[in-house]
Amino acid sequence: MFLYYKDEIKFLHKKKQKLNRDLYKAHLKAAQEWGNMWRTTMESILFLVNREADKKYRTINAKLNQLSKSQTNNSDFHKQLYPRAVNKTNITFTSDELSLLNKGLKYNLGHKQRNWIATLALEAETAISQLPNTEQEYIRYQVAHNIRQLYKRHNETQPLNTAQIMKEKQIINKIRNKLITNK
Repeated sequence: MFLYYKDEIKFLHKKKQKLNRDLYKAHLKAAQEWGNMWRTTMESILFLVNREADKKYRTINAKLNQLSKSQTNNSDFHKQLYPRAVNKTNITFTSDELSLLNKGLKYNLGHKQRNWIATLALEAETAISQLPNTEQEYIRYQVAHNIRQLYKRHNETQPLNTAQIMKEKQIINKIRNKLITNK
């Protein structure tokens, strides 16, 4: 997939370069044919193009202003949010437990296994081996670079979040124990 985008960008750059060359040649040819009149002709062309561009930009800016006004006027609209977790059991949960449950099913806990980076590298290598041979080295290099950055970031931020991670783990264990004891 990356090679496709890379080739597409190269193609577009070549196309742009060819158009610029053709435009330059046409400009030189017109200057040669028109002589002294070319400067006034070029200035009138630029004037007309700039006038049309100004019209377009004024229209676009007017639309943007109208849209921004309509969005700011609806600020009094209040959307009521409902909690994600509804307790339909006879188990009582503390406010910390409810706040963690209300984060939803897709909430990503800060706790990671000790060897999560090594596991990630092995999973990435398995996925890379499924790719065509021509793309494997480039993707492998990119993945290695990203894993190095993750490892660096993990080592820098780990001490900062340790207290919060441990607190969340304790809350999860309390919830799990309550659910097990109350079946």
